[in-house]
Amino acid sequence: MASTAQLRQQAIQQYRPEQVRILFVAESPPSAPERHFYFEHVTRADTLWIELTRALYPATFGETRVERPRKGAWLRTFQQDGYWLIEAVPDPIDKKRKEVQIAEHTGYVLDLLHAAQPEHVVLIAAPVWKILQDPVREAGFSLPQTLAIPFPGRGQQRRFRDAMTLTLQSLGIPNT
Repeated sequence: MASTAQLRQQAIQQYRPEQVRILFVAESPPSAPERHFYFEHVTRADTLWIELTRALYPATFGETRVERPRKGAWLRTFQQDGYWLIEAVPDPIDKKRKEVQIAEHTGYVLDLLHAAQPEHVVLIAAPVWKILQDPVREAGFSLPQTLAIPFPGRGQQRRFRDAMTLTLQSLGIPNT
């Protein structure tokens, strides 16, 4: 039987686009083994997927209770549009050591970026931004955002959407 880490990696690879237009780098997977951005049947606390999808597709993404059962279709759309999301740290992060763990995985992230060759990289969550913005730029990748985009949990959903919308608009992706 596959481990949770293996299931996450399989799901991440299943939705990898042929050509990566925008590579989103989030912090780490959730500690709950049944939850992940790319798991289709998440019934609660899926705010990163909900808010990122809402930011990318504001005209067509409806109420969460209606869209959640359609997550697989939304993930395929995300993939077809050249979007891909990875985590800076492949396993759930120790909340007290976030920055240290992200820094320890800088080479891992840069290896993924070199393999994916995205047109643009967007960093999600303040610790990811703080640690990875310079290495990503120094490696020659386009990092269009100018500030940290907060993780959309704990009441930060509106701030996430606003920051993500500005970043997407700078790339010519309209908020319609």
